[in-house]
Amino acid sequence: MKVVVHFSVDKSGKTSNARIAKSSGNKACDDSALKAISAVSPLPKLGAGSPPTVDIEYRFDYVGKKASSPTPASSDVQGEMHRYD
Repeated sequence: MKVVVHFSVDKSGKTSNARIAKSSGNKACDDSALKAISAVSPLPKLGAGSPPTVDIEYRFDYVGKKASSPTPASSDVQGEMHRYD
């Protein structure tokens, strides 16, 4: 499942305005993505000369493992981030 989240980061690293840009179609998955953005706040401070806020788009790729695998069923999260100025 993939979900895309847009959010802003201010100079102190605080995240805000997190919202679903593209839903996975699964409310629990979408909610988990929003919760992850909230959980990582604050991020590192923005560097000198940065604008007051930076808008970020982050894509979460939830990759599940089959229950029949030798290890217990779990899921991994992969993602990529894009900065939009």
